[in-house]
Amino acid sequence: MHQNTAPSERRRHRSKITAEALHLQLKACVERFGLRHMILVDHSGHLMTLPEKQTEAERNLGAYVPLLYEANSRAERKAISRLLRQDLPWLTHSRLTARRICIEGESAYVCCVAPKGVQADLAIAQAIAGMRRICSGLEFSLV
Repeated sequence: MHQNTAPSERRRHRSKITAEALHLQLKACVERFGLRHMILVDHSGHLMTLPEKQTEAERNLGAYVPLLYEANSRAERKAISRLLRQDLPWLTHSRLTARRICIEGESAYVCCVAPKGVQADLAIAQAIAGMRRICSGLEFSLV
């Protein structure tokens, strides 16, 4: 795990704009844990952070996250994973981890792409803790 972002440094990079604050939270987790990507998407696969800060890879990945998470069978997940890796070949040697959360009654997904061996579950847990702080005035829960 990378712990290269000191708390005082992170506190200087905050925003009162929710979408920007969420982007900064995800970016801090990417840097802290050595992730390739961390995204927050809504139930339809659209990224919930600032559009101008999104990469093409993140937008493409976001489209697949709800499909993978909500797949009803192992065969369905395997088929979606195969398509995902065809469309995004850079995922081949990575681990994709996602958790569903609820913001204002709507499903959303936190997803990270990590090199093998990186503590993806811990990274997502820390991201969710930060998102709870950012969304403190909103209804926010794990599903």
